[in-house]
Amino acid sequence: MTNHGLAQRAYALLPHITNVVPEDNLMEFTHQGTILIDRYQEELHDDKDFNLLCNYTCHIWSYSQKEAKNLIPERVVL
Repeated sequence: MTNHGLAQRAYALLPHITNVVPEDNLMEFTHQGTILIDRYQEELHDDKDFNLLCNYTCHIWSYSQKEAKNLIPERVVL
């Protein structure tokens, strides 16, 4: 998998993540997210590439959540 392919897949998954438990490397998805991750698992024949995708996606999601909390005041309800 190329760097570009990794980024494309990870960013496509982000809107479909409902929760991440970084300690367990666990992601919960919407129905569409489950379809995407299953498709990516079939596309990526190498387990190392799939694990890299999962780790990278968890990292980006967690980082995005931390940044959002820093940028958006607590009084704003989304």
